[in-house]
Amino acid sequence: MRAGRLACTFAAAGALGTGCLPYTVGSTARPAPKGTLERTATVYSIPGAVELDFDSTSMPLVGVDLELRYGINEYSDVGLRFPSASGMVVNYKRRLNGRSAADGAALAVMAGGGFVNLGEHAQFELTFLASGQDKETLTPYGGLRSMYVVPLTRYAVSDRPTLGGFLGVRLGTTDLGISPEVGVYYDPSALELRERRWIFVPAVSVHGSTLLRGIGRHAPTRAVSLWSRSVGASPPDAPDRCAGTGSSPTIPCSSHACSPFSTCIATLYSALSFGP
Repeated sequence: MRAGRLACTFAAAGALGTGCLPYTVGSTARPAPKGTLERTATVYSIPGAVELDFDSTSMPLVGVDLELRYGINEYSDVGLRFPSASGMVVNYKRRLNGRSAADGAALAVMAGGGFVNLGEHAQFELTFLASGQDKETLTPYGGLRSMYVVPLTRYAVSDRPTLGGFLGVRLGTTDLGISPEVGVYYDPSALELRERRWIFVPAVSVHGSTLLRGIGRHAPTRAVSLWSRSVGASPPDAPDRCAGTGSSPTIPCSSHACSPFSTCIATLYSALSFGP
């Protein structure tokens, strides 16, 4: 019974892991400086994303987004995001109250679009951001965010707009820092996976190639250990076989057996060549 339930849970987690919107923002209202490339990886969770009526339980959804932002002039930047390795979204952020490097609180608008859910849907987004004075120690930020998806295939489900807000704080800088963030969104499930119409999205973003390389270097062994304990199996004979980095049977990147913070960032970091 335990093995069957575990398999069902993993299957659902795998399906959900490729059906995610980019709920998190992970950046302040200040665009990247002109000519500068900023790298960010974000891990988020949606507690109770799936409600299993037959078992009277619920299951969270875990996702990992990677983002590059590049400053194109003194007022704005462009971003390229890969939501849970299942899509690609391009957006444009412009500061509304001065140059990107100007002192003081910042206000910005960010708009974009792309595809999600492995090409099943087109996605459009609009975000208004505000953040405090940019500091190396602590920079608060928050805003309002809306997203809408349009079916691109015949049998893709239609969905309602997703609306909500977020609050976060960056500890450190865009070159070496982390950003805890919390979002609340009105997001009815198009697949009727839950009755609740509101979701709570806690997240942590990691900024800069130094931290990302460190996580990627130590992730595989830790992830395999977690997986082995959860399924009651002996560890694989190599530590690089979690989340598809080796040749043996792998653990899905969206599986809750792997540590999403370490394993998925390591795998996607390597795949997208987030080098120095």
